[in-house]
Amino acid sequence: DGVQRQALTQAGKTGWFYILDRVTGAPLIGIEERPVPQEPRQATAATQPFPIGDAFVPQSMRIAPEGVKLVNEGRIFTPYWTETVAIAPGAGGGANWPPSAYDPRTGHAFVCASDRPFKFAALEITDDPPEQGGRYTAGVFLGEAMYNFGVLAAVDMHTNRLVWQQHLEDPCFSGMTATAGGLVFVGRNDGRLTALNSSTGDKLWEFQTGAGMNAPVTVFEHEGKQYVLAYAAGNVLAGSRHGDSLWLFGLDGELEPLEDVLSAGAPVSYTVAGGTADLAAGKQAYDTACFACHGADGKSGHGGADLSVTQMSPAAVAITIATGKGNMPPFADIFTAEQLRDVAAYVTETLGANQ
Repeated sequence: DGVQRQALTQAGKTGWFYILDRVTGAPLIGIEERPVPQEPRQATAATQPFPIGDAFVPQSMRIAPEGVKLVNEGRIFTPYWTETVAIAPGAGGGANWPPSAYDPRTGHAFVCASDRPFKFAALEITDDPPEQGGRYTAGVFLGEAMYNFGVLAAVDMHTNRLVWQQHLEDPCFSGMTATAGGLVFVGRNDGRLTALNSSTGDKLWEFQTGAGMNAPVTVFEHEGKQYVLAYAAGNVLAGSRHGDSLWLFGLDGELEPLEDVLSAGAPVSYTVAGGTADLAAGKQAYDTACFACHGADGKSGHGGADLSVTQMSPAAVAITIATGKGNMPPFADIFTAEQLRDVAAYVTETLGANQ
């Protein structure tokens, strides 16, 4: 309407930016309520909100995944029940925890997201009363990620339209930082810190830090000189190598990058401790690193496998945790030998079918 407005924006798991008036919460670009397919048993709403503009991740699939019927082209808001249905994006997004960035000079926002469709199915809700004083979860869904590509995208906040967009070979779990010099910094799970042209997304520079470069960098000026500060420490959900390195970059920097020790396909090295497992310590490790995907009771919470039906031995579970499986990353660089032993015992003896 020609009047400057103070706005806020949020990149959602749905794959859209929601651009709202900071004071009133009213959409500035527009959000339309559109009819969506229905599933009475799921009590679905007749309509869902569709922001006007472009999604920064795919919201449908052209090809049916093996063994799964493609319903409604796997579009967002496709309902499901106990029969498995593939939907894009999956439960993890879209955008999730990595912080997005914004350039006020151009009005462009930058997002690190995931192209990660899920195979969804629901569990029937019984009439059995929950345990007195215990946890109760109803309407649990079973979700399995089909593939997981990272997505980097720039979106014009004046129009909510894509400026550029690119796929990454690995999941994107890194925060982004934009500068007035036309750069966007974003890290990678394999330890690289990269600088992109903010107008085109072209990569201009990279540096190997030696650990998962998942935190957004900080940019500051000191005595007339600009610096970039980066913390390489890894990320549990990304399964990236842990570390504790603080890097300070300047245009006159002379440090050489570390060797690329995180190459894809490299064998995973790990050790599982012997002796008696500590189930309390195992639960603590599980709640820290496994709870988000597998749920408190192991029956899946955010796309992880249902651990309550596993009949694997503690040794086999420890191997799976250490080396990863499917879309689950390896945790060999995250758990100690004792933690691998303890969390494997907790899964098999407390959550699994052998409890």
